[in-house]
Amino acid sequence: MATSTGPHTSPERDAEAPDRSVAALAAAGGLVVAVVVLVLLFGIARPPALAQLSEAPFPDLASGVAWNAWEQADGDRDVGQCLFVARPDGTQEQLSCDRLGAEVIAWDEQGVAQRSWDMPEEIVWYDPSTGDEVRRETVDDGRDLGPPRDVRISSRHEDGEFVVRREDTEAVLWSTSAPENYGINVGAISPGGEWVAMFDSAGRLLVLPADGSLEPRIWVEDAPGWEVPVWEGTPLPDGSS
Repeated sequence: MATSTGPHTSPERDAEAPDRSVAALAAAGGLVVAVVVLVLLFGIARPPALAQLSEAPFPDLASGVAWNAWEQADGDRDVGQCLFVARPDGTQEQLSCDRLGAEVIAWDEQGVAQRSWDMPEEIVWYDPSTGDEVRRETVDDGRDLGPPRDVRISSRHEDGEFVVRREDTEAVLWSTSAPENYGINVGAISPGGEWVAMFDSAGRLLVLPADGSLEPRIWVEDAPGWEVPVWEGTPLPDGSS
């Protein structure tokens, strides 16, 4: 009586199996390499490496900046627009959050002033140390109370270098090597003209001397911003269009 010993394979088929495995591994390896190359080229290009302001402070920097950013408020599942301040020592603090949205327009002797997007339109001042509301004023006279934009900051890639300039004078503030997808979103010069604060495309708040004598420091590492940062000492707009 014959007994079964399992499926039989020919020597030729046994020889083909390792070849197919090697080919599959080579194809998979090639795919991994291609994905890694694409990620390196387009996904994780490193922004310029800079020192932290908290570790390498500018001794003459005496003013902070304020800005708004949409994010989740502490202990709240809803996303709101939150008011932040960065202090000269490199620290950052969240002062308040509002689901209705607002825009920082000044930082005067009364505090950090925001124009609300609710109706009726209001200006609300917050204590920059505690975040407490200190004053509220209804705007009903048609004033144009936008953020300060007296001097704009622009950036572009020129002859292999990344260059940041003042738009009013074309003076170079910063020139460095950077990937093509890196840029400056917005920036502002301090009221006295000594400093520049700007948000870059890597989600960092940077600060540097307005004469371009030193490279920027990272004021806040995680501070994605598209609104113009408002310097301490910035008066309320006069409302002229």
